[in-house]
Amino acid sequence: MRDEVVAMILMTPPGDEERALADDARSGFEARSSNMKTLIGFAVLSVAASALAAPPRVSDGRLVDEHGMTLYVFGGQGAPDAKSCEGDCARNFPPALAGPDDKATGSLQFLARGNGERQWTYGGKPLYRGMMDKKPGDRAGDGLNTVWHSIQAR
Repeated sequence: MRDEVVAMILMTPPGDEERALADDARSGFEARSSNMKTLIGFAVLSVAASALAAPPRVSDGRLVDEHGMTLYVFGGQGAPDAKSCEGDCARNFPPALAGPDDKATGSLQFLARGNGERQWTYGGKPLYRGMMDKKPGDRAGDGLNTVWHSIQAR
């Protein structure tokens, strides 16, 4: 008899109360999913905004980005590669990109990249950010593998 009662309970279709609980659970999941998508969107925009920021400037005689972080040029032959970058070049030395409203002046000009972005140049050499630097004024990439150099502004 007990098994028959359990079988009847399991086969009974959900009532309004059970459907309401299931709908509430689904709505909560969708809200959390939507919040996560929004958070990820803000993170992507934040990274993009920092990559496309104010023009380079001089600080303590060196060329730096809008956060005071040292900018570098590649002095090797050809394009930077894994050996000259200590691994992934795009991660360790990402290009210093110009924003759509930035204006070139003097030695600071632009290089058109294949993807439509513009990279800052100084004296005709593309500028890169050094991800090994942790705070403004750091120059950990200066002289790395004898091909990465900070720029002493003239």
